[in-house]
Amino acid sequence: MTADEAIRIKKLLESAFPMYKSKDEVSSDTVFSVALAEYEYPIMAKAAFNYIKNSRYIPTIADLINEYTAIKDQEKQKEKSYLIAYLNKMEDAGLLKPATYGKNATLSEYDILYFGIVEGVLNEKQKEKIIKFANDEKVRKLLFKNKRQAIC
Repeated sequence: MTADEAIRIKKLLESAFPMYKSKDEVSSDTVFSVALAEYEYPIMAKAAFNYIKNSRYIPTIADLINEYTAIKDQEKQKEKSYLIAYLNKMEDAGLLKPATYGKNATLSEYDILYFGIVEGVLNEKQKEKIIKFANDEKVRKLLFKNKRQAIC
């Protein structure tokens, strides 16, 4: 997030919580700019609005970051659920290898892919298998985001 975006969030909070206003505007702006620099503005703005709607108390920067993290976690869960829905369709279509039992027992391909989605550890071959079945641009984007944002 840019310094201007961080200051916009600070101004929003000052509007909602008039006691929030700092006596030293420049230092306060700097603290906000530095503390929020690594976060995405649209999500942090949403976090600030959520905090305003749900609390009567002035938030700390840590409160905003906690709300931001909760929003990001919800988004990741929705994305994983979207991928698991395709995985379920693949299993219903009979495209996944079943588990084997006995001396050389193996997990089912469904179980392996499910674990990979949930834990975010799918390899390239597994991702390609899901994409080939799904033929869906959203699935491709979810699986091949940059390393920092990828859910798998």
